[in-house]
Amino acid sequence: MFRSCLGTLIPQIDCQAEVILVDSASDPKNKAQMAKLAVLYPAVKLTRVDQPGHSLARNRGVFLAVGDWVVFLDDDAVPFPDWLAKLLTAVAAASPTQVSLAGDISAMAGRGEW
Repeated sequence: MFRSCLGTLIPQIDCQAEVILVDSASDPKNKAQMAKLAVLYPAVKLTRVDQPGHSLARNRGVFLAVGDWVVFLDDDAVPFPDWLAKLLTAVAAASPTQVSLAGDISAMAGRGEW
């Protein structure tokens, strides 16, 4: 699932954003696929946690992040082609005291069952 997410996200990345891919104790096949993607896309920082869990993975990503804002995108999410541009616009308009932003999540046809 992470391939669809990254495949849509990577073309949107510029110098204003970093991508940290946290491998949350995946199986050897997915671990190898993530390693290949990290080589193909140098903008992606790949790290791994040896125990599964969203909290562990997100904490690792936050620890490695260098920006002022952190955005979580799960591996089964596929961002729209203008997702990052809209997100950066919202962040730029945010108050200096604002601590969070949220947006719509839409189910896409043919992307699993609800």
